[in-house]
Amino acid sequence: MPYVDLYSPFGELLYHSNEPEKRAKFLRELPREMPNRRVDLQYQALREAIEMIPEFSAEEDSLLAGHVYTLFAVTYPGWDKARPQNDAVGALRRRAGQIGMRVLEVGLQQ
Repeated sequence: MPYVDLYSPFGELLYHSNEPEKRAKFLRELPREMPNRRVDLQYQALREAIEMIPEFSAEEDSLLAGHVYTLFAVTYPGWDKARPQNDAVGALRRRAGQIGMRVLEVGLQQ
């Protein structure tokens, strides 16, 4: 279930992955490997992703303002199989302001 979605500054899905090996590598390479085309999948737009999470929904207007790239990550803190993605999300969070990106993380419990 862990996955990551990357949204354009306008809320369009640019990247989706639920493949463990690809997710961590992709996150480590941002922004060098920033996708520039919309993903043609039936996944939600950023607004819909925000509305799924009550804590994010309460801040919807501010989260959609600013027109920055947004990483939406669903993680499993403490689960060894998810550690590469969790570590990569943490590293991206630390440099997100420098590269003009917002990170929204949902940590699930096992």
